[in-house]
Order: sequence, then C-alpha cells, then structure tokens
Amino acid sequence: MVSGRHDPEAHAGSMTEQPPPLHLFLADPDDHAPALPEGVGGTHTPGATAPPETGEPQYLWDEGGDPNALDLQRWAVFAPDNAEGRAMVAAVEALIQRRAEQSGHRAEPFFVPVGLSESQAHLWRKTVFEASAPDPRDLPRYQLILGDLDGVSLPFQQVMGGDAFTGRLAFDPLPGRTNPHEAYEAYADKLTRWERAPLPGPGAALLHLVEDGTPSTRIGDEALITPGEAQLADWIQSGRVDASSLQVLGRGEPDPDAVLRAAAAAGPGAMLTLCHGEGAPRTGWRSPVDQRERQGALSFGRGGRLGAAELRDQRFLPGGLWFLVACFGAGTPEASVYYPWLKMLRDKKLYGGPLEPLLKGLRIEGGRPFISAAPKAALASADGPLAVIGHVDLAWSYIFQEMDTGRALNRAGRIMQVMRAALAGDRLGVAYRWLSRFLGRVNDEISSLMHESSETGQPPDALRLGHLWMLRNDLSGYVLLGDPAARLPLHGPARGEALTPEISAARPSVEEIERAAAAYILGHTIEPLAATLGLSPEALTVWVQRYREAGRRGLG
Repeated sequence: MVSGRHDPEAHAGSMTEQPPPLHLFLADPDDHAPALPEGVGGTHTPGATAPPETGEPQYLWDEGGDPNALDLQRWAVFAPDNAEGRAMVAAVEALIQRRAEQSGHRAEPFFVPVGLSESQAHLWRKTVFEASAPDPRDLPRYQLILGDLDGVSLPFQQVMGGDAFTGRLAFDPLPGRTNPHEAYEAYADKLTRWERAPLPGPGAALLHLVEDGTPSTRIGDEALITPGEAQLADWIQSGRVDASSLQVLGRGEPDPDAVLRAAAAAGPGAMLTLCHGEGAPRTGWRSPVDQRERQGALSFGRGGRLGAAELRDQRFLPGGLWFLVACFGAGTPEASVYYPWLKMLRDKKLYGGPLEPLLKGLRIEGGRPFISAAPKAALASADGPLAVIGHVDLAWSYIFQEMDTGRALNRAGRIMQVMRAALAGDRLGVAYRWLSRFLGRVNDEISSLMHESSETGQPPDALRLGHLWMLRNDLSGYVLLGDPAARLPLHGPARGEALTPEISAARPSVEEIERAAAAYILGHTIEPLAATLGLSPEALTVWVQRYREAGRRGLG
C-alpha cells in the first residue's frame, strides 16, 4: 500500500523494491463498494505483451504554425457512412458555417465506414483522408467525429488523434422529442452562442474529489488533487493561469448536490473530478438499455451518484471543460484491453478478492460500444459544458502516477497542463493534446526497450514493460467529447483566430486602434468607439484583445 505524500520530482527507486499496488476507479452501483478495494499487487502487472510502437507522426502538418489558428489548421466533421451519419452532419450545419467563417474554408465532411479496426483505420487514413488533398497542409487538423462508438469506431478516433485534434459528439434522441438529432443542433447552437458572446474575464478552476475513504481516492488526493492544487495556485500567482478562483470540492462527506450547486455557479471554467465510476452490479445488468444509462456514472459512495438523470437539462459548468477521472467516465469499448490480464489473475488466483463481477462488466451487453450517458446529458444541456474529457475503459491511477521505476512517481502535471492550457485560452483540442504528447513519449520508451532486446538478444524487463503497457493504455483511453476547436469562452476572441473579412477589409490605423483600445480599457463602452472607426463591436473587440495580449507580453 502506498502511503504518505511523494515528491513529484523524486528520483527512481531501486527495481528490487516491492512495487506499489495498482488502483482502479470503479465501484458497484448497488452498494458503492470499490471493485478492487485494495488494488492489484504491482508484481501482477501484465508482462511484455505490448507490441513495439513508434512515436507521433510528423508528416501531415507544418508544426511551425499556430495550432490555435483555424485558417492554418483547418476543421472538418467525420460521420458514419450511412443515412444516419448524413443526418448528423445536417444537424450541426450551424457549427459548420461558423467554422467556415472563422477559417475561410468550408470543409466537405468525411464519411467513414462503420466499425473500422485499428489496422483498417490506418489504411483508410492513407487511402482516403491523406489522398483527399495534394498538399498535406490543406488537410483538416481539427476533426469533429459525430455519432456513437458503434458508428465511427474508437480505434479510428485513436488513430486519427495521433497527430490531430480530435473530438466526438454522440447523443441519443431526447425523451419525448420528434427530432432524433435535436441534441446535435442544441450543442451547435450552444457553442456558437458562447463564441459570439464570450465573457471578458477569467474563469474558475475547480478540483473535485469524492472522499469516500477508499485507498484509490486517498492515493488520488495525495498524488493528484493536493499537488495539482499547489501547481495551479503557483501558476495563478505567477500569471501563467488567469483564473478568477481556485476551489477544491468534496473533502468531507460525499455530496453530489453540493457539487451540482458549485458547478452551476462556476460558469465557463475548468473542473477536474476524481472518483469511482459505476460498473456492473454483482447481479448483472437488467438490460443493455440499463447498462447504457448507468455505466460510468459518478459514484459518491454512501452519498449516492451523479449520472445522466441528475444532469439532464441542468445548469452544470456552463461553457466549461469537465475532466473526469473515473472508470467508464466517457464510455465503454467493445472489448476492454484489460480483460485478458484480469481473466488471467482470476484463473491463476493471483488476486485475493472476487474478479468475476468486474469481468462481467467488461463485456458489452448486446455487443454495442457506447459513450456514457452522463457526459451526453451534460453536453446536450443548453447550460452545460462545451467539452468533457474522460476514459473509455477502466481508468487507473497511471494517468497521475508512474510505476515502472519500482516506486510511485507522482505526475499530477499531466492533467494540470490540460487545465492550464484550457484556462489560458487554447482551443480544447490543443489543451487535450498534452495527453497525446505524454502518450507519444511512452510509445517511444516501449519501442526503445523492444529495440534493445532485439539488439542484445536478452528479454526486456517484463515488470517495467508491463507498467509501461498499463500507462500507455490508461493514457490512450482518455478521449475528448465535444468540438476540439471550441475553447473556454473567456478573454474575448480566441487565440490564433483568423481575422474576419470585416476586419481585414476595414482595418483602422494602428494609432486609431490604440486610442480606441485605451478608451475601452478605461471604461468607455465598445459600441460608440467601434462606430467611430466604422467597425462592429465584435471586430473592435478582436483588436482590443490583441492590443492587451501584446502589452502583457511586453510586461512579462
């Protein structure tokens, strides 16, 4: 059992030390008990079963360009190649038009065959996607996938996300509504509404811990929440993060209502939630519909739960980003990558507790993978977040801890960098990409171990390779739900956003912009200042924001 606080920059310990246990964030929905209450002993980490991987490809886009600039990076939607996919594309037409205005390019949608495997996704990417533009720089790097995991597959999203900014929107028909795609239209309207009227000030940073007394959440507090709070506070004080407040929620008695109240009042900020996600009951799911509605809901232990029923049509982190660390928080895959390993632990009796209920929860009733109902409900709400980051599979403590050195090394910065980038104004696909960068490094490390083994003829360190395999799959299971080109609607126009045609055609002199910006900063209203320059208030806001950013860079 790992105990005490750990130095985030601690050196690697001896490989002969007893490895700490692996902690899982999964709970039974009936009695709220954790699935693996004491964790799995580190000695039982999967062996050297991971194939060699290469690092992130670098051949599609000019990495010297501004990743936030839509006119340079382009944007497009991807949908299933069927009638349902075409209806989804039509439902987000308002968002397609909005992105065309911002980028200067109206991208044709890509229609993807249903259910592609990983190898098929690689082949489709080369033969269809990359072949669609003679110049690779014309390929859209911002990619919004439409539909659930039984349409455009999760392996496809992971393959495309290796060097792109990918996100997914998946909604079920709203109860009692005749339009089955109304939620897609509502999300597009919500996002364009926030982008046309962003708030002028900073957003809030919230860290939410369900303190349920289990070893998993205790380790999460010590290794993620506490150091993450200190890191964010330091960034706010030094000016690297512009946040109106930093608040830690949930310490004490678990209370979902308290979280709902705090998230309703927060506005467009960034919130991290660490808790168990609900898995299968010990008696099994009543039906596939029951599993799709309940699996992945946030468990508050004896305090109850927070799922789709509690989030539908609720004001919950409006205009914000919600980062979920919980099993199945974002969805459930067709086949869990951890199933063979956990089955081996059961068959060889290497784990003291019962594993059969957990294994049952890793099988999809009806054979359809799906995005969890809770983030669907939050994203469909007009007063909900613009994006959710969560896990599609079992979520472990690897995202904030490294185990391959023989001791636990805290890595809270993996998630805090995502929070920082979002609050600083990066588009959410750019913020999410911090996780892809860490994943690329893990793949490189696995490749180096396998290469050294082939050169020397000696088998690789099985325990180290097993921990890296776990880390790789934990990181790769996190996905972005929502438009990757969205950003927190703060600080005025988006960083890297191209000039609108109005601004380009009617640009005042530098001196006129400077005088108007100074007057606005001193308290004058934007409308008459814009009128004197022949601009709309929105156009002048762009110039004022750029004036402010340039001045702040000079002071820094």
